[in-house]
Amino acid sequence: MLSFEEMASRLDRRPAKGARRFVAERLARAMGELSKPGPLEPRVHGARRDLRKARAALKLLRPAIGKSSYKKENALCREAGRLLSPARDAQALAAAWRGLHVRAPRISRALADEAREASESLDSVKSLTFLSMARSRAKKIAPSKSGWGGLKAGLRRSYADARRAWKRARRSGDDRDFHEWRKRVKDERYQLELLAGGSGALERLSDLLGDDHDLVVLRGKLGPGDAAALRAIGSKQARLRRKALALAEMVYAQSAAAYERRVRRAWKRARDLK
Repeated sequence: MLSFEEMASRLDRRPAKGARRFVAERLARAMGELSKPGPLEPRVHGARRDLRKARAALKLLRPAIGKSSYKKENALCREAGRLLSPARDAQALAAAWRGLHVRAPRISRALADEAREASESLDSVKSLTFLSMARSRAKKIAPSKSGWGGLKAGLRRSYADARRAWKRARRSGDDRDFHEWRKRVKDERYQLELLAGGSGALERLSDLLGDDHDLVVLRGKLGPGDAAALRAIGSKQARLRRKALALAEMVYAQSAAAYERRVRRAWKRARDLK
């Protein structure tokens, strides 16, 4: 994996053009993950991670490439990810269940069966087709501005979207609002990884919200008779959300404009080190 300094050097003085190239490269890497031999789970996990990074970079470029171009490219990426999701999600639920340390063999067997069935039904060929189409389109993306100006509005928008999603989730406590916040945090996390070497706080926040989401889905699969499991989920979920909401107070303490300026300074420092 490229270090931050290497990536900043690759983006050079035309970061929007470099981000477009990054989208195509990550899609190619996702295709490579799916095509290589070996156990399915790590390959699907790797492909989904690369695809998510490509989509996060694409969102940076959204204002600079236009609504139509963004929607077409994002739709292809989203469809490729949708085909991969059941296999990875089933594995994540099984892992979330093990983390609760509740003895319930029936539930353990059901989740294991679901994970196996999801893996067996995975259509990697169809996903590869969508990835290939998305990669071909990504190579032709032409940002209206090739420098920082091509990323500035997208970076501010991603931060503002995540900040609003946090406030909505904090206010409502609704599972759907936390899920939406989780997606926006993932975008931020990968964008900052590309432009400023990442953020430990965002990585931690993303992990907390990801664990929370897994528990929400897991809870939906249980019935009223699974009282011990439901109590364990409720207790762990409350802890996760308390930590996430407390961490968010620091993560979203500044305005979108101040955030964008801070990221730009970090990117320029790394670029100037080469």
